[in-house]
Amino acid sequence: MSLRRVLLNLSPPRFADPPCRKIWDAGQAALKAYDKAAKVSAERERYRTDRDNFRAKFKISETQLQETDAEVERLKKELTEARTAASTAEAEVEKMKKEEREKPTPRDMKLESKEQLWNILRRPIRW
Repeated sequence: MSLRRVLLNLSPPRFADPPCRKIWDAGQAALKAYDKAAKVSAERERYRTDRDNFRAKFKISETQLQETDAEVERLKKELTEARTAASTAEAEVEKMKKEEREKPTPRDMKLESKEQLWNILRRPIRW
């Protein structure tokens, strides 16, 4: 049987024998001290686990923040690359349209022979 159970099962002495009463009082004091120590120990353990949980959550959130920042930087770089590629493509399209407008058409030309017309029509069409 544990000390706590023994101390709980003790009842105050029915007779006024001072040594018995002193033993009983000492047991009650030991029981109170044991309960207080157990309570303090449990409280300390709870604080320790709370602190560890907070630290773990903080580390996780900090790593997630760093990963998110890295992702944002990567996406910004991709966006700038896409914008430059789009502006380059747009400039190329404008250049091709301008060349197409400036290219002489068969209507504008005075054709001297059917071969000359055939050569014009065989040229590749740029879209």
